[in-house]
Order: sequence, then C-alpha cells, then structure tokens
Amino acid sequence: MAEPITKKQLKDLPVIRYEKIRDHLKTGHIFFSSGSYTFSGIIQRLTKSVWSHVAIIYKDEELGHVMVMEAEPYVGIRLMPLSKYLYD
Repeated sequence: MAEPITKKQLKDLPVIRYEKIRDHLKTGHIFFSSGSYTFSGIIQRLTKSVWSHVAIIYKDEELGHVMVMEAEPYVGIRLMPLSKYLYD
C-alpha cells in the first residue's frame, strides 16, 4: 500500500508539463486528481484524502489521442481528451 500524501507534500512536488509526459502515458494508467471545485473539496474532506477523483487513461495509438475515462455523476461513464481534462 502506498504511503499517504499531504496537501503540502502534493504542492511541493515538481510539476511536469503534459507535453513532456504525453508520449509515456499508456492505456490502463491510473490518473489521480485533486480538484479545486466545491464538490472536490467535499469529497476530500469526507474521504480524508488529497484526491477527489480517479480516472483511467485510454490511449488510441492509431489516432494518437490520449483520453481519460471517468465516472461522472448524472452523466455516467465518459471519455474525454486528457488535455481538456487538465485544462478544466
């Protein structure tokens, strides 16, 4: 089991730009996010975690697209470009 991480430790980690890691991402990689939306904060408080959401990477090698598959309340399962997910 992984060691827990604090919000301070998370903020102190180096930022690696999407363009730099994009080619290294593979289908099945797990993507943890720590959102700044109100609902994300509620999830973090209730779960006592810095993470508010988890998604799975799907990489379409033929088209060269890196996508995120996630469960979204009121929507269900959706697939969206990782670049848009990071921007939002």
